[in-house]
Amino acid sequence: MSFSRRDFLETSALSASGLMLAGFTSPLDALASPTKPGSDSALSDAGAVKARLKFSMNQDWQFFRPAEANQAEKPMLPPSNAVWEHANLPHTVRLEPRDVSGGRNYQGVCWYRRSIAAPAEWKDRIVYLKFQGAMQVADVWLNGEHLLTHYCGYIPFTIDLSKHLRFGSANELIVRLDNSDNPEVPPGKPQGELDFCYFGGLYRSVDIEVMHPVHITDPILANSVASGGIFVTYSKAATDSSTVDVQTQIANESDVLRTVTVTQQLVNPDGTIAATRADKVSLEPRKTFVTRQQLQVTNARLWHPDNPQLYWLHTTLAENGSVVDDQASRIGIRSIHFDKDRGLVINGEPFFSIGANRHQDHPYVGYALPASAHFRDAYKLREAGFTSYRSHYPQDPSFMDACDELGILAIVSNPGWQFMGNDVFKKRV
Repeated sequence: MSFSRRDFLETSALSASGLMLAGFTSPLDALASPTKPGSDSALSDAGAVKARLKFSMNQDWQFFRPAEANQAEKPMLPPSNAVWEHANLPHTVRLEPRDVSGGRNYQGVCWYRRSIAAPAEWKDRIVYLKFQGAMQVADVWLNGEHLLTHYCGYIPFTIDLSKHLRFGSANELIVRLDNSDNPEVPPGKPQGELDFCYFGGLYRSVDIEVMHPVHITDPILANSVASGGIFVTYSKAATDSSTVDVQTQIANESDVLRTVTVTQQLVNPDGTIAATRADKVSLEPRKTFVTRQQLQVTNARLWHPDNPQLYWLHTTLAENGSVVDDQASRIGIRSIHFDKDRGLVINGEPFFSIGANRHQDHPYVGYALPASAHFRDAYKLREAGFTSYRSHYPQDPSFMDACDELGILAIVSNPGWQFMGNDVFKKRV
């Protein structure tokens, strides 16, 4: 079955599970669609998925882009007479010509704004605002208070709103974006000289997460080398017996000592339980703590481009028998290394991979792609026989998920190409 780009984008391409394309069959018939924790066939504790609340912020934005003739002024806040238009995410700063090479895409400032309702019951909880991608320098205000300036539009950033929200009332969020040429912001090279375009807008998802004071940390906000959130490695990957090493950073943002049970439950692709490990830890007030746990997996189903088997790792934190936080991570058990004589070696066997470069933009809409379009790009690459890709920058999470599902290796570069700026640029890279 073949779809044109237009046919695909005009149809509902993803199933409700978000794993497979409606009307498409995977190029790998053996591809297993893992069961998500919380379903009857995976985990019995259905209430655990309610411990952390997550809300999409992709709807009901307002957008303002000034006339291009006024771009020399570049004010920080939008003018009082701004005429706002409705916008949903992902959103592009403007509809571009089909060919924008040579810097013909829009460059300058724009603003987004949105109301955030914060129920009174959130007052004693932790509230994160999470941006997956905002091109390219982002300034964020809440209720008139400037909270952050973020540089580089290809990586996510998280803001802790817990101490800034007005609970029980509406809050005004304003985001200012500027994608002008800037030699101190990756990729740094002027758009007119760059061999790819970085467009503009809030082009990836925005979410709010509401958590218990004892919770798994955010890997970006934690800003810890090889830590933050859940970090999974494999000290042994073999079909007879594999070892999954799980490192979890936990924060106790309360004023009292807390004792929690950290449980790792590994769920097979068919929904059965592959391994479980639980440990009790004590958490000092206002401190973070890192747990390290090992799961032994017999008859492991190893991930490989020709057979991309995926597991769910369900991590829960429980206090006095009640789950206070949980996260589900999809993982593939595998070993990958390079050998000077054998080349690329996956799970102990040489593997010859054919790859392509992938950019995340499409004609007219720039970077503002739905998850279905990212999946389609990965699907078409795999259908053509590619088992690896590289890029000039980190990709959208939905594209990375598709690579995991379809059997594509990723070489993810720092943002940039043929440019090395000053010390500020190097630090931001």
